[in-house]
Amino acid sequence: MENETLKKELANIPSRISLTSDLWTACTTEGYIFLTAHYVDSNWNFKSRILNFCRMPPPHTGSELSKKILEFLSDWGIEKNIFSLTLDNASANDVMQANLKRQLALQKWLLSDGEFFHICCSAHVLNLIVQEGLKLLGDALEKIRESVKYVKGSYGRMKKFKECIELIGGVETSVGLSYDVSTRWNSTYLMLQSALKYRRVFESLSFHDDNYKVFPSEEDWEKGDKICTFLLPFYETTNLIFGMSYPTSNLYFLQFWKIQCVLMANIKDKDTLIKTWLKKIMIKFDKYWSDYLGVVLDPRIKLTSLECIYEKVYPLTSNLRTEEIKQKLYTLFEMYHSLHTSSFTTSQTRSSNTRGESSSHAFTKGLFNVSSLFHYIILCLL
Repeated sequence: MENETLKKELANIPSRISLTSDLWTACTTEGYIFLTAHYVDSNWNFKSRILNFCRMPPPHTGSELSKKILEFLSDWGIEKNIFSLTLDNASANDVMQANLKRQLALQKWLLSDGEFFHICCSAHVLNLIVQEGLKLLGDALEKIRESVKYVKGSYGRMKKFKECIELIGGVETSVGLSYDVSTRWNSTYLMLQSALKYRRVFESLSFHDDNYKVFPSEEDWEKGDKICTFLLPFYETTNLIFGMSYPTSNLYFLQFWKIQCVLMANIKDKDTLIKTWLKKIMIKFDKYWSDYLGVVLDPRIKLTSLECIYEKVYPLTSNLRTEEIKQKLYTLFEMYHSLHTSSFTTSQTRSSNTRGESSSHAFTKGLFNVSSLFHYIILCLL
């Protein structure tokens, strides 16, 4: 019954549907796939609904995944109304989205021949970038992680740790030690952040507990402190784009620009560790950070504001980049305009045209109006 209600709603919404999908393996080695739809309903409410969640038998190849997704879309009757599909960067997903895009575009069901169809998951991109940096910590990260595990591993060791806190005095204890999950870098950041607050306590524990053998050296703590400082903007951005109750595509560009500013400001750092880390990050970062259409459609920012950002980051090519954005937006706008005006009568169209400027001209003016909030937003990010 609920499925039928949702099916009717999806058939009548005025917007196109954006999809997210993922595949993972359970502890039983069984594969599972899910598909979620994101859309704006007829009352302008943003909604996300899980369409499918089911077992996915092997092989988990791009070809098989694309067949499964097409089957889902056909069952829901929405294959003609898809705008985009967001995936992580697994190689099978690259093949899957290419197959889907080709088949949907062949039927003329995608806007702009599917140019905006495939979207990389921002959180996954950040994860790839940061994991590259965490590798440089090497043994230092492992020693800090094992130290946290050692203390939290038994009541007796935690008791002795607390005694060291009292012995030293002046230690901020509002945030306790936390474990991390090695595959989730944001948990590693929180683990590092909490452990650094207890740095002196760990050093004291090394003198009062003969069984504590894995304590980090002074150099290890310094490495952890430096990397933790640079991880902060990545952590803040990840938390923001993990939002479930609001659109995040318009936030992507500004947050990544914030990270870009931090990287560029420190790329010539004298510390060899930081320089090496930043160079590795920049290589990956440059591949993903230039997705921009979402931010242009944010009425607080618009195209002129984005142009200002490009002039700062890419002074030599900012004009070309801005022109490319404009052309893509004009093309997309005209496609939507032709779709939504096809039901109007000729007299209505003539009346609309005689009252003033064309739709394209009005759209152009709207894109270039600069919001006074822009400068406030930039100040907040810096």
